[in-house]
Amino acid sequence: MSRRLGLVIGINQYQDTAFHELQYAENDARALAQWLVNSKGGKWSPPDVQLVQGQHATKELIESQLSQLCLALAAPDDLIFIYFAGHAFIDESTGDGYLAFANTAYQDVTTALPLSSFVRFVMTRCRAAHLVLLLDCYQTGQRWMMQRSNAYDFNPLLMTSIAALTQMQQNRIVLCSCRGNSQAPEMGDRGLGLFMYRTILGLCGPASDAATGTIPLLQLHSFLASTLPEQQRPQLFGQVRYPLLLVGEMPTLSPIPDSPLPPAPPSQTSAPLPTANAPFGTIPDEQPFARGAVSATATATMQPPTLQTPPGQFSQSSGDMQRQQQNTTMLEQAQHYLQRQQPQEALQGVEQVLQRDPMNVPALILKAQTLGTLGRLQEALTITDQLVQLDANNALVWSLRAVILTNMGQYQPALAAIEHSLELDTQNTETHAIKNNIMERMAVAQSQSHRAQPKNASLQPVKRGGPLSFFKSATVQIIAFGLGIAGAVLPILMPQLPMTLSFALESLGLALLCVVATRGAFRYGFLRFFFTLVLCVIPALALGGLYKLGYSRILAAIAHHTNLLLPFAFLAGWLALAAVLPLFLSLFGLIAGLIFGVRRK
Repeated sequence: MSRRLGLVIGINQYQDTAFHELQYAENDARALAQWLVNSKGGKWSPPDVQLVQGQHATKELIESQLSQLCLALAAPDDLIFIYFAGHAFIDESTGDGYLAFANTAYQDVTTALPLSSFVRFVMTRCRAAHLVLLLDCYQTGQRWMMQRSNAYDFNPLLMTSIAALTQMQQNRIVLCSCRGNSQAPEMGDRGLGLFMYRTILGLCGPASDAATGTIPLLQLHSFLASTLPEQQRPQLFGQVRYPLLLVGEMPTLSPIPDSPLPPAPPSQTSAPLPTANAPFGTIPDEQPFARGAVSATATATMQPPTLQTPPGQFSQSSGDMQRQQQNTTMLEQAQHYLQRQQPQEALQGVEQVLQRDPMNVPALILKAQTLGTLGRLQEALTITDQLVQLDANNALVWSLRAVILTNMGQYQPALAAIEHSLELDTQNTETHAIKNNIMERMAVAQSQSHRAQPKNASLQPVKRGGPLSFFKSATVQIIAFGLGIAGAVLPILMPQLPMTLSFALESLGLALLCVVATRGAFRYGFLRFFFTLVLCVIPALALGGLYKLGYSRILAAIAHHTNLLLPFAFLAGWLALAAVLPLFLSLFGLIAGLIFGVRRK
């Protein structure tokens, strides 16, 4: 039975500022994925379509997903559809094309996906009959701009891969559309990029075959080529060698002769090792596109160890052999129960085996899996501790331990355990998938923690108006008062200085007094108002003292030096304003704070 398998990727924001933020990429990916699995759309099986978007779309996760999809899951009659919406660039030194992911650094190509390697080593080895790579990319980089033959040319990106694509005997297609570049911005329609909007529009009817109701890739390409402007018009690389249907019943194809990879050997019936992204022994029932933003989770199953006699036993009596055979049979029955979602029955069978042979490694592994299925994670973790003591070089034990720790939320120890498993078995792609799932869950947990911090902080009462705050406010007001007095007295003591300097100091001092007094009373209440009242008494007393004690002397000084009239007038005016204006504004702030319910402590 042929299947359609999809991987849909969309990235708006990149960690490297060399890639500027996109507007529609994630919306496009989400809309396409939703259409593919919709019962009124593509009718693809939801578990067969993975959506990865935003900061979850790292190079490591996507490489693992591609390897799993193209090299592990694909069967000879399947169709694999990969959509990428984001940035693509060309290495300035080698000219090779790369896809950029959320954690890609423009100056470090090892953090990006090389298209030439994907074409030569993944497309050629994939056993699927059809493989379509749809690139809806923003063209980034100067070298691309220099090598293109027209404003939106994709040949520079695939320069080293075009020959390999045309020589392949199976349907291996790369379809490209220019999302934008340095001379052409993104274009959208109804919240989607223009290319994706027209694509979904075509998939909903105009691109379908009127006779059969199917949607061939070439017919969709013709529709888009005739309706899109030059920038988004799709460019097709490769050759369609037999019908490639995106929607509708797929024809059964005979295996291609001389396939680079032989058919996969049949797998043994066994209970899968739970993955780090789902509860033990369960497959998520949730539709993958029911939420607004969905991150992909690579599913992986691992074969349990072969149920064999422990090493070191060179001779056994017939009774020992019979007991060993009984243990093997009981463990197979327990595995069968676990597959049928009957963990209690499975646990009973495993316990019977362990009563006879407490150090039976396969039985302990199955017990840890079963306890995990029942949610008894701490007990399962204890079993893995025992397994590490018995067989520290068993990669499966370390992978199982990593999954248990992940489901307990202990991501750092889980990552250390899965790294150790990879050291013991570097070629196991399923272990790589578990590692990527752990890293993804770590990223999600960190993101949720960062989002929760401001929320929690807002629930705590804010302490304002403490002694330190009062001291700072009082200091500023005193300094402001000193500046104003200095500006007012300076022309009297040093008449040769410019009058503008005096006026500037007076204005600055008065402005600071007014602002600090108003703000303090508004935010912190009566105590700040009272301090302003005390401070305003000082210029009032000074003004009264000058009038009472120095009025005649001031008049005599002005009579002998008429140029002192203006400085004395400025001094009197500033003292009058400093005595009244800050107090009036502080009172206004106090009343406004009471009206608006400003919280004071």
